[in-house]
Amino acid sequence: MGVSVADRAEWNRRRDDASRRLGGCCLLDGGVRPSPLVEEAARSVLDLDIGPDYRMLDHWIGECGGLEWSGGSAWVRVLHGGSMPAPEARASVGVRLDIVADANAYRGPAGVVRDGMFDVDAEADVLVCESARYIGATGDGASVLGGLLRHHWNERADVTIARDATGAPAGVLVVSRWTLDEVPERGFVDLKEQWLRRLVAGGARVLVYDLGIGTHAIRTRLDALQVARDRRGSPAGSSGSDGGRANPAWAARERIRRRVESGWSISRSASVSPSAVVARSIVMERATVGDDAVVSSSVLLPGAVVPSGAIVMDAVVPAGSVFGPRTVMAGAARSVA
Repeated sequence: MGVSVADRAEWNRRRDDASRRLGGCCLLDGGVRPSPLVEEAARSVLDLDIGPDYRMLDHWIGECGGLEWSGGSAWVRVLHGGSMPAPEARASVGVRLDIVADANAYRGPAGVVRDGMFDVDAEADVLVCESARYIGATGDGASVLGGLLRHHWNERADVTIARDATGAPAGVLVVSRWTLDEVPERGFVDLKEQWLRRLVAGGARVLVYDLGIGTHAIRTRLDALQVARDRRGSPAGSSGSDGGRANPAWAARERIRRRVESGWSISRSASVSPSAVVARSIVMERATVGDDAVVSSSVLLPGAVVPSGAIVMDAVVPAGSVFGPRTVMAGAARSVA
């Protein structure tokens, strides 16, 4: 007869604090259905910039690499769904990175975590994160995920679920690896309705931890642009409420130029003409924006070319995309202010 959930939870509460450690960070990337942004970009969210040459994968490597690893090396494993190409591996100092394809796309999130992290030591803990989730920074620079981990250990929890400043789930949780033994080896298994309910019914200690900051799910182009904007900050006079309305003598192009000064995200290897206007956009590596072209509220993927005189608004321009001059390319008629 196997050991019950109640018995294992009791063992977890009684064991020595020195034995508590983080065994791995797991990033859930993709699934059966890609998000609208992933579908448009035909690439993982982890492969998208949220700052100049700074991708979502870099964000997670930094967050996980800064945690307490009890003398062991930091380890991040991306569990990648088969609906889109796998993210590109990034060089990282002091962090071991694995990118593993889901063996079964129809296992559900709990099943995917169980299958992908089963080789972690049963006495260790696993940090499980949605890859398409940006974790904001605290005012004092303290590690938000580090606080989550310490709370999990101090309270001798079996599972700790993070929620953000709005009270909504933050897309991050810490689980004792042994809890994954309660996930069946086959079939679809949901995190909340099946796996967590089974643990609670069996006597496991499942807690909620308030991160105290906001998080942002990145599912659409607008989500990605908002994260890039928030990371860069919006200087006074760069938003839609700037002094342009107070000074009608300014030309429309000058008002646009003032907004462009707030930046957002333009790769150092991108080529942007001095006469072009790039406003509220993400421009990734090797992209080109020609003379007098306008790019607004858009994402230019690596190698995209916007020729002279073209206008791109509210669009995701695919990698390697090339179109003719005087083209107007427009997506959804919304933008980030």
